Amino acid sequence: MLTELSIKADPKVQVTARTLMEENASTKVLKKNNYEFVSVVTDPEDGEVWEWKFNN
Repeated sequence: MLTELSIKADPKVQVTARTLMEENASTKVLKKNNYEFVSVVTDPEDGEVWEWKFNN
């Protein structure tokens, strides 16, 4: 998985993801891969979105 490769390359890296503010296939994939919802953030292109953080 790309997430694991990133952490192996730099253990201090914080891996995040952003999705639309709705439950959908993307949020299901993130949850199944040990990401947790952090907060609502403003993306310059998409407006308000959900931000997720990977938990090792």
